[in-house]
Amino acid sequence: MKIAPTMAKRLLIWAAAALALGAVFMAYLRPEFMVDLANQIWLCF
Repeated sequence: MKIAPTMAKRLLIWAAAALALGAVFMAYLRPEFMVDLANQIWLCF
């Protein structure tokens, strides 16, 4: 069974979005990382 190119592209986009969301949720489990990230963003201003 062959997957259509548009279906493969859509699946790849959904997989990338799920991976990005998973990374964000995992980052929130480490409070020191979020504080460090907030400090780095604050230093830009």
